[in-house]
Amino acid sequence: MHRIIYSITICVISLSLIHAQEQTEDLGSQDQETLRSELYELPADADAAQLMKFIVRLREIQPESIEEYRELQNPSVIDAAKRIIKLVPDPTQRVNQEATKYLLNAQSAIAAQLSDAEIQIAVETLLPLPEQTTLDQSILNTAFGFGIDLESRGNDKLASRVYRQMAERAIKSPDKEIQRIGRVMQGCGRRIELLGKTVRFTGNTVLGKPFDSRELRGKYVLIDFWATWCGPCREEREFLTDTYAKYKDKDFAIVSVSIDREIAPVKKVLEQSEMDWTHLWDEKKAFEEQFGILGVPTMMLIDSNGKLIYQTSFARPNAEQRQKAIKKLLSQKLGT
Repeated sequence: MHRIIYSITICVISLSLIHAQEQTEDLGSQDQETLRSELYELPADADAAQLMKFIVRLREIQPESIEEYRELQNPSVIDAAKRIIKLVPDPTQRVNQEATKYLLNAQSAIAAQLSDAEIQIAVETLLPLPEQTTLDQSILNTAFGFGIDLESRGNDKLASRVYRQMAERAIKSPDKEIQRIGRVMQGCGRRIELLGKTVRFTGNTVLGKPFDSRELRGKYVLIDFWATWCGPCREEREFLTDTYAKYKDKDFAIVSVSIDREIAPVKKVLEQSEMDWTHLWDEKKAFEEQFGILGVPTMMLIDSNGKLIYQTSFARPNAEQRQKAIKKLLSQKLGT
């Protein structure tokens, strides 16, 4: 019954928005800006149900710019959700649970703007949420948002806690996709705690041959996760080729791992490049789950004993810092 009511509400709201958008076509730019800003104004003296409908309506709006999202849409969702929680403070009530999900999701989108204390409060609110309501992808996306931000702040301990606790619940879900996301989250927690530990991985090369990292024991190994569609990955190629040329005769190797969905574009790039080192294809997303690879480029540096001595992530650092750190370590270990 509730689902039918919400569907009807969304349809009515969508028709209203279409009508409003048609009206703006005949208005000047200033009038259009004023009209769009009015779409985000919280209704005065609204009760919890009305505020929830307001949030649903906001989520249906397609912002015309990132500024509109940051300055109007997202803050309005946050304000409305906070008002609902204040009106219905009981966390066992569905409207409170839904408002909390919307609030945390909106906050995770602007996590970088939050203080450490605000992040801590948000995380402590997030972690018990799967026990209070249905675990869905919106909650997991929120967890990823906070986890990535915590990594960027250097708060690896709390980031690992977020990943691991959410993963523990996700992998028990009957939903196969949520289970898969849970395994990636497990990998994120594992990756954060890998520094100084032995790393072993296996896979298949782009030519279909089996590979085991133990084959390179005794060498320093730079693992490079990349994709053909990744612009920043293309910018790293010069650094990789120069580094390989400099150290390939000094007990050094590179293993690049493509996360592309198809093998054909990978082979095409390799045929046209000078990346003459080992290339693996993560066809079954095994590396994504083992190491929690959230984005590319991501790099890891393993010493001659197979222990991880440096790693980057989707959250940090930037290319210049990453390359500088890797160059410094290789220079110290293998000479200039």
